[in-house]
Amino acid sequence: MDSVVEKRDARLYELAVLTVSDKTVLELGANIEVVKKEGPKSVPLGYPIKKYESAFLTIYVVKTSPEDVVVMEESVRTNTAVLRHILITPPVMTRRRDAREPKAEKLETKPFSPEAVSNAALEAALETIQGTNEPQ
Repeated sequence: MDSVVEKRDARLYELAVLTVSDKTVLELGANIEVVKKEGPKSVPLGYPIKKYESAFLTIYVVKTSPEDVVVMEESVRTNTAVLRHILITPPVMTRRRDAREPKAEKLETKPFSPEAVSNAALEAALETIQGTNEPQ
């Protein structure tokens, strides 16, 4: 019965971790299912953290219960190889808005014609638009 409750309460979380080495192994916990893992990849830091100018970024998407997340975050927080970490709940993804809207039809444009228009005709059109040349 416990496993049914855990499955129902399981949520997705995203954990981003900056570590000092690409060989750092994090112990996330027994009840934590890693859905996706990206990295580690070397990234330059915007400012030095504990005298390091670069670090290794690893992003985990995990599925677990809120109670197990507390244990996981405590484990990451106490790991000395971790420079910084952040744990978030990603937003719920819905259908893309643009998938529902029909595509707009392309407006037909006339190709550029190489015919030259005289300056007098252009000036007359401009004066008409500006209202300085009133018809007689």
